[in-house]
Amino acid sequence: MLNLIMQPVAVIASVAAPAQQGPVETPYRGHVIDWQGKLASPDIVKSIEQQIDLVEAVKVSPEVMAFFRAQRILINEDPEDISRAGLRTFLARRIHPADNPVLLHELIHRWTFDRIPGRAQNPELVRLYEAARASGDFPANAYMLKNPNEFLAMTASTVIHGRAARPPFTRDNVRKKLPELYAFIIREFGFHE
Repeated sequence: MLNLIMQPVAVIASVAAPAQQGPVETPYRGHVIDWQGKLASPDIVKSIEQQIDLVEAVKVSPEVMAFFRAQRILINEDPEDISRAGLRTFLARRIHPADNPVLLHELIHRWTFDRIPGRAQNPELVRLYEAARASGDFPANAYMLKNPNEFLAMTASTVIHGRAARPPFTRDNVRKKLPELYAFIIREFGFHE
C-alpha cells in the first residue's frame, strides 16, 4: 500500500517542476557557450558562432588555443551589457561584426589576467604601453591607449587576427610602429603567419 501512495507523489512533483527557459549551455567547436538560461535569436547564435570561428582560425600556439577553448563564454543576460573579461569571459548578447575580433579580444584579457605575471601591470607591458602613448603614432583618445590591459587586448587581437575596426587597425601597423610590442605578442601567444 505504501508503494501506491509514493508513486502519485513522485508524479505530482515532476509535473510541478518549473520548465527550463532555454539551453543552459551549448558546445561549439570545442568552446562552451553559456546562454545563462535565456534563449537567443538565430542571428545572435550565428554571430556568436562566427566569433568562435574567427578564434579557431587564428594561428597561435596549441597551449594558447587550449586556454581559449577552456574559457566558458557567458552570454550577457542584458542585451545592453558590454563584452568584458576578468575572472570570466562575457560576450554581449547582440550581433557582432563577423570580421571584428570581439571574442578574441576578450579571450586575450582572460589570458592576461590568468597567465601574464603581474597581469596588465607587467613591467614590460607597461613600458611598451607608455612608449606607444608617447610615440604619437596613434590618436591620443584611441581605445588601445586607454590602459595597459586594453593596449594588449587591442594590439594582440589585431596582430593575431590581422585587422580590427579601430586602432591599431592592422597587423602591419603594429609590426612597423611598435616592433618591440609585436615581438612580445609573437612570443606570448605563439603567433605565426
